[in-house]
Amino acid sequence: MKIRNLLLFGASMMLCLSCYNKRSSEPCSSSESAVTAQNVNLQFWMTYTNEEIYEYITPALYNAGNMFAEEKDVENPFEGGLFGGYGGVLLGADSNGKAAIDEFIAWSDKMECDALPKELRLCWGVAPKNGMYELYAIKDESNNAKAPLEGDIIEKAEVVKHPNSNAPLISVKMNDCAAATWADMTERCANESRHIAIVVDGLVYSAPLPIERITCGESVISGDFTMEQARKLVAGVK
Repeated sequence: MKIRNLLLFGASMMLCLSCYNKRSSEPCSSSESAVTAQNVNLQFWMTYTNEEIYEYITPALYNAGNMFAEEKDVENPFEGGLFGGYGGVLLGADSNGKAAIDEFIAWSDKMECDALPKELRLCWGVAPKNGMYELYAIKDESNNAKAPLEGDIIEKAEVVKHPNSNAPLISVKMNDCAAATWADMTERCANESRHIAIVVDGLVYSAPLPIERITCGESVISGDFTMEQARKLVAGVK
């Protein structure tokens, strides 16, 4: 099993969550944005900080992995090396490592493992990068599996293109109540160096780091999603 630390988020990622500027982003044509609507579960979560991952989450997961290994008579799924991550990412695992960790997650959910923080939620990235799947550490402060913001707060969403790279972006406009929560959330994350995980149907599509309080209620989300993934996400939340 291959598990390795991932150095993911440089300065460019810090800028990928910002107030929407219509002049700097171009809407896609109707043919490009057309897709069959299918409801999706869109959530906005805060991640653990890199310091929290290194000091608390990593040791807790390794200890819980030992409990799982002893009960199931298997290898600790984190034995190959679990490192404090970057951008809310705990580790990267190949397909075999992911399967072993999925078994651990199912076991820990069923057993309500006391070795793990109650606020911890583990979510995979939407697609592997260079053959490695990213595992994110989500912080569920409410401890009820309800994200601080969910898709029902979106008044408008559309796919736009980056003016320079032509990469797909998703512009969103939130309702007034959500805009206030979004402002507080982005300010806290900027101050505490927490990323915001944008989770769709249980998978992390993007985890940008806000650099300031966003008060306009309109934001552009960029990430590693493809044009097709962006269109499906937009169609699902409209």
